[in-house]
Amino acid sequence: MDSDLKGFVISSEELSSQLNDQNIILLDSRWSLDAKYPSIIDYKKSHIPSSIFFDLNKFFDYSSKLSHTLPTEEQFIRAVSNIGINNKNKIIIYDANGFFNSCRVWFMFKVFGHEDIVILDGGYENWVKKKLPLEKKINRLKKSHYKASLKKQFLIGKLKLEEIVNNQSDEYAIVDARSESRFLGKEPEPRKGIRKGKIKNSINIPYTKIFDSEGLISSLDILKKVFFDENNLKGKKVISTCGSGITACNILFALQILSHKKNFLYDGSWAEWGKI
Repeated sequence: MDSDLKGFVISSEELSSQLNDQNIILLDSRWSLDAKYPSIIDYKKSHIPSSIFFDLNKFFDYSSKLSHTLPTEEQFIRAVSNIGINNKNKIIIYDANGFFNSCRVWFMFKVFGHEDIVILDGGYENWVKKKLPLEKKINRLKKSHYKASLKKQFLIGKLKLEEIVNNQSDEYAIVDARSESRFLGKEPEPRKGIRKGKIKNSINIPYTKIFDSEGLISSLDILKKVFFDENNLKGKKVISTCGSGITACNILFALQILSHKKNFLYDGSWAEWGKI
């Protein structure tokens, strides 16, 4: 692992040596888009020792008409406090494999002001592959009194994005993290009432570009090639989007690793822009 990736990801071996650290909160954020398969099923089958189930479904704003939008400040504080996380805790997140919704969890904590947070490289599957210990115990913490403040400057709404698109400003780049086939409109969107297509002048960097075939974060050289050499994003204001704001956070995570400034999430994403 590149030394510059420290502070963003942690290896299975390194995590295994820190499991007894009382300041670490390990979150099992495995999550499925399939509502018929509750994510806690996987957690109950087995999980990394001391990890707490993180139900991403409790971290959406259900007052919104859109799918998967960020919770309000009040909603976030209540949900995090119910888990038992304190502001001084170091948070480690793990996904099923690679980086899917873990980057969304990372971004969410960051945008609400929690800085000490990393992602397990390769996720649960890499941990299992290394033959490290597992458990079935349901872990819970006492309710905490978490404090948070939403950093709205890292978010862009539809009206602002429409203005940017209409002005065709070269200082901005709109990056769509969906698959190439969805970006090009070759396959239907998974949600009803959403048309095929893409935002005008946007470019496509599928969220899978930030990790390799084993679910491990790509090297700095590869990330630089993808984001700077192939797509010329260096120095631009990057607006990240996807289907509903989840995998768009992979783009933001990679750009943060590359020390790129001025990155924004369009949380409504194609679920809002492509609404029929």
